[in-house]
Amino acid sequence: MIKVGSPTLARIEDMTILSVSVDNGYDGTLSDLTFTFESSYENGLAIDRADGLLVCMLHWLAAHNYDVTFDLPISERLYYQITEFIIPALKRATKVYCPSMASPLPRGKYVGTGMTCGVDSLTTFKLNVTKDIPAENKVNILTFFDAGTFAGHNAKADITLDRNGNLIGDASIRASETFQNSKKFADEVGLPLFYIRSNLGQVLKYKEFQPQEFSFTLNGCILLFQKMFRIYYFSSTRSLDDFGVDREQLLDTSRYDVFTMPMISTDILTFYSAGSPYSRLEKTSLIAADKLAQKYLSVCTGSAHNCGYCDKCTRTILSLEALGSLDCFSEVFDLERYSHTRTKQIGKVIARKFTRDVYLTPIYSMLKKQHKIPWLSYIWALIFLAMNPFTRMFKNMDIETKNKLRRWGVKHNLINPFH
Repeated sequence: MIKVGSPTLARIEDMTILSVSVDNGYDGTLSDLTFTFESSYENGLAIDRADGLLVCMLHWLAAHNYDVTFDLPISERLYYQITEFIIPALKRATKVYCPSMASPLPRGKYVGTGMTCGVDSLTTFKLNVTKDIPAENKVNILTFFDAGTFAGHNAKADITLDRNGNLIGDASIRASETFQNSKKFADEVGLPLFYIRSNLGQVLKYKEFQPQEFSFTLNGCILLFQKMFRIYYFSSTRSLDDFGVDREQLLDTSRYDVFTMPMISTDILTFYSAGSPYSRLEKTSLIAADKLAQKYLSVCTGSAHNCGYCDKCTRTILSLEALGSLDCFSEVFDLERYSHTRTKQIGKVIARKFTRDVYLTPIYSMLKKQHKIPWLSYIWALIFLAMNPFTRMFKNMDIETKNKLRRWGVKHNLINPFH
């Protein structure tokens, strides 16, 4: 049984730390789960209930079939939806225990969405701020969570190399850089940026796999502050075409956001899977002419400063090129360097087409239709395909060996094929 205690608050200057003990009866560990935020938002805490803690931990609990008991009550509607819909849909047997059901709270005043300045979050902002929608649905606060998103469950997983062979992308550095970029964006649009840092990724350790569980962990953070919010738009990374909740897709919660969001909503807070009707290419098209996107777009997996050659940079650059808008993004991408690596990067896209990559296949089709694929890119595609077995070997290597190989690739001016 997992036992989750009652939270305590500690203040350090203008920051507040919420701590709660997590007693794991399955492996005998006792951990303190913490959330750090600006003290000015303390009144928004729903500290009398375990709603946020349950949702933060839900995927981890279900993945291991752990039962859990909370010292605090849980909102009746949320408890019903999780126990009768989410857990059965995940085909798990997790049991949730709490002393009682919590009564409803007054609705908050904020309509929020996360802002990392990626394609998904910029699309959500455009659809729910600048678009002509009812005033009560317009975003009036932005959020930024460093809660496992950058380091996941292993901080070393985010370490990579720049083109000069230098280590970049340490989780704390990357989070800080991304936050500063998001803060500049928020200042320019005149909205507050609500920041939460948590050790969720270190406390909720998975035994056999590394999931993408952020649909639960990040929205659980919002539920901790449900006295603040009445609507929250969670930027979907997948379109409705990718929907599924089978065993393979269980590890990637983004595949069923459109199901999860209504099921974690409460009487006072409604979650939406924002952007889910659109593919990644369609989202890129929506923001391609946006001046804010052209100034702040940040998609890189290793740094807030787009490297231009990782998987996410590659698909974004090629999408913008296919859409005829790449020149407008010279402030966030090094287009001169891209001109030298473009042929190889298109080769990577062609290689990924054979794996039916949902992000890259539409880009390939558009580039092919526009006759923008050099014949040398097909040679590079064969090279990348031939390297697939070595890529799998690389993933199981220790970090020092990985970095030696990366330095070799950088030295020979190769796109990092292992990124």
